[in-house]
Amino acid sequence: MADAKANGFDDVLWMLDDYVQEMTILNVFFLIMNRYGKLELATPEDNGCILPGFIRNTILELKDEIEKETGMLAQERPISIHEIFNANDEGRLIEAFGCSTASLIQPINKVVHRD
Repeated sequence: MADAKANGFDDVLWMLDDYVQEMTILNVFFLIMNRYGKLELATPEDNGCILPGFIRNTILELKDEIEKETGMLAQERPISIHEIFNANDEGRLIEAFGCSTASLIQPINKVVHRD
């Protein structure tokens, strides 16, 4: 984290084998237009490496209602950093943000991976 701060970043997006896990104290979400034209609000699956936060759990508990009211899929699934970069390059990444019980929604404005 100190290296990230020293290089001008506010936080770290933690990964395991190129799969996004969470930020330092925030659960992470990506709003993506999938390749079938459907909006997805995706968050990494709870594989024991992430904190199952209250807001994250609430969104997942309401996923059926979210889809019914908005047509958007809200889902927990593996998300690779490469998927995020590809979606961004193809203009399908609409939003990325972090959230926690103790924090407002924090937009992710920039992601740097390796160089």
